[in-house]
Amino acid sequence: MKHQCGIIRDLLPLYHDGVCSAESRGAVDEHLTECNDCSEYYKKLLDERENFVVPEIEEHKADSFRAVQRRIKRSVRAAIIFAAAVLVICLILGMAMIMMSEKSKRIIEYDGSNITVSMKSEGLVATVRGAWYSGSHVKSVFMEDNGRQKLLKIFCLEEPDGWNVFAADKNETHNFTVAYADMDADRVDAVYYYSGALNEGKLKGMEDMPPDELAELLGEMTLLWER
Repeated sequence: MKHQCGIIRDLLPLYHDGVCSAESRGAVDEHLTECNDCSEYYKKLLDERENFVVPEIEEHKADSFRAVQRRIKRSVRAAIIFAAAVLVICLILGMAMIMMSEKSKRIIEYDGSNITVSMKSEGLVATVRGAWYSGSHVKSVFMEDNGRQKLLKIFCLEEPDGWNVFAADKNETHNFTVAYADMDADRVDAVYYYSGALNEGKLKGMEDMPPDELAELLGEMTLLWER
């Protein structure tokens, strides 16, 4: 034998892992074919490597699997938190929109100066100070006064809807035509504004109200213009 057993056995781990030089590998191959003791030693080394290296690999796989599980759990937790946050935001926005929607159905209240009515070339025009109104209601009612039929115009304006409530400029003015000049503006005797709630239904059927009920209802309104 060209090489001592001690030298060969020192080279066996490198030989097994395939990291020794070609010259060293050739020497180990030659020695193992000639030395039964080193050949048996190498077989034992292989058995030991299988008993220790494989469990290390399996443990590494287990660690990797646990790491993946942790990442999945974190992702699921983050997705749940995100979904809950989106749901809360949607609920808040939904409630805000419902509140604004309900608010838009309310009537603009007369505060003593925010609504005025005047006769202009186009007819009887109401000037509204503040945000643009979102809707309007006009009623034409005849009322007998000292044997004469008087034509009354009764109107109300709905509050602005949506974000217009917050974007309103109190100094801005908008016009609303209560009666047009080419229709019946020249025959109107008085214009009243109604600030009550529409859901009370007081404007419905007003044309057919008995005189005393109509007079009582007019007492709840504001006279803005009179001929």
